[in-house]
Amino acid sequence: MFQKGVFLFQKECGDCPLWGSFSPSASHLPDLSSPLAYDDLPARLGSGGHCKPRRSIFFLKTHKCGSSTVQNILLRHGERHALDFVLPGQGNYIGSPEPFQARWIPQSLRPRSGHYHIFTHHTRLNVPETQRVMDPDAAWVTILRDPVTQFESAFDYNGFQRFWNKTLEERLGPNQMAFDLGYDPAIAAEPRLVKAMLKDVENAFDLVMITELMDESLVLLRRLMCWSTDDVVSLPKNARFESRRTQLSAEQRAALEEFLSLDVTLYQHFRRRLADQIAAIPLEAFLAQAETLVSRRLFWRHRCVLGTIT
Repeated sequence: MFQKGVFLFQKECGDCPLWGSFSPSASHLPDLSSPLAYDDLPARLGSGGHCKPRRSIFFLKTHKCGSSTVQNILLRHGERHALDFVLPGQGNYIGSPEPFQARWIPQSLRPRSGHYHIFTHHTRLNVPETQRVMDPDAAWVTILRDPVTQFESAFDYNGFQRFWNKTLEERLGPNQMAFDLGYDPAIAAEPRLVKAMLKDVENAFDLVMITELMDESLVLLRRLMCWSTDDVVSLPKNARFESRRTQLSAEQRAALEEFLSLDVTLYQHFRRRLADQIAAIPLEAFLAQAETLVSRRLFWRHRCVLGTIT
C-alpha cells in the first residue's frame, strides 16, 4: 500500500511471485505544481485502452472500514456532475438493523426516473430492493477491513470503555461486516451457508475494496469507473489519533479472530480476490497508475492542507 510515497503490496496468490515493495523516486512523480487534466485515464489504461466514464455506483458503506473516505470521493463526484443520490429522510442511515427497503426513501427525495446514480449512505444490504432503485448499469462496490482491527476501531469509536465502562473482553456483537452485507452472523456455524455467502457477495459486487490496501483498491475503483486519478484522490477521513487506539495482546487478537470467524473468512476471501484482480493488470500499467495516485494526493495535500501550492 502507498503510505508516505512508498508502495507496499504483497501478492497473495499462491501461484504468483511476490510483488515486494516499490518506492517511487522524485523522478517518477509528476511536477506537483502542475494540475493533472481530468481526462488522464485513457492514456493510463495501456496500449489502445479506452473506456467510457460511468456515472452510477452503489457503495455499501460498511462500519469502521475506511468507508467514509470512499463515500467522500463519491459525494464529490456526484455533486460535480449533478447526479441523483439515495438519501435518508434524516441522519446518515437508510436501513439497519433491518435490510434496506426501497419504500424507505422519502417520496420527496425520489427522482422522476425512479432510479438513482449514487447510493453511498449506511444501510444493510438487500440486493433485490437495491436493484429496484439503482441505475441498471451501476457498479457495485463495498469495502472490508481486517476484522480484529475493525472491531477494535468500533470499540474505541463508540467509547465503550470511556463512556460505558465496558472492556474489550465484554465485546460488541460479532461479524459486523457480514451483518452489513445482510447476513445473520449465526451462519458461521454452517459451512454450506458460509460458502453460499461468499458466492453471493462475489456475484453482487464488481469490486470489494480492502482497507489495508486502500490505494490499490482506489486504482481498481478508478479503472472500474473509468474516472481520472483526481476523481479518486482523497485525504484520510475520520482517522483516529494513535493515542486513541486500544493495544491488543496476542491472546486478545486470537480470541477475537475466533469470535469474528465469519468476518475473518469474508475478509480473507476477498483480500485474495483483490490480489487476483490486481495480478490481472500488467504490472507496469498498475504501478504507473499507483504512482500517479500518490503524486496527486501529495499535490492536493500541499494545495489544500499545507497551503504550499496556490
